[in-house]
Amino acid sequence: MSDTILLWTAQRPIVLDTLEREGVYRVLRSFVEQKYGESGWNFQTAYQFFVQAARQVLPPPAGAESPVWCWPDPRWVGLDGDCTLLRLTVPRAQVLLFDSRQWNAILNLSYLPTDAQDQAAFERELARQGVKSPLDLFRTPFYPQLRRRVENSWKQLFAPGAALDPRYTQAAVWELRREWVELCPTK
Repeated sequence: MSDTILLWTAQRPIVLDTLEREGVYRVLRSFVEQKYGESGWNFQTAYQFFVQAARQVLPPPAGAESPVWCWPDPRWVGLDGDCTLLRLTVPRAQVLLFDSRQWNAILNLSYLPTDAQDQAAFERELARQGVKSPLDLFRTPFYPQLRRRVENSWKQLFAPGAALDPRYTQAAVWELRREWVELCPTK
């Protein structure tokens, strides 16, 4: 196995300028808040979990407060506005890999079951406690134990040794380094 992994990301000119000038780019939390503004509370909840869990798996370098989103397949990179597609060759030790389906479930504040039986048991518990919508676990203060159970299930996102389906693999890095980057003229 190679010591590096090929990843793709789309970045705005300010990121490219920072890389050229400083040789490294790190995301500050204020950049994320500015980009997403007053996005939904569910995004904020999920994103806060991601950052905290990612820090435990792979501590960020000084100055990195939020991850840079990457993909092993350039087809999944959203290339909008004035973004440039970047091809990255990153040391494996500096990459967080995870299942994009699980991340999407977390964005929806959903329970991540370990298997079908676990999912059925969780749904029965919701019904037993009269929970009409799983989002109520986060919208109201009435179900703290169930909410904790959902949040604890999210830890599977970075489970060590988990087999990832290449079709659904997503990645994050804490920084971009000039030496990792190759500009791509088109997608």
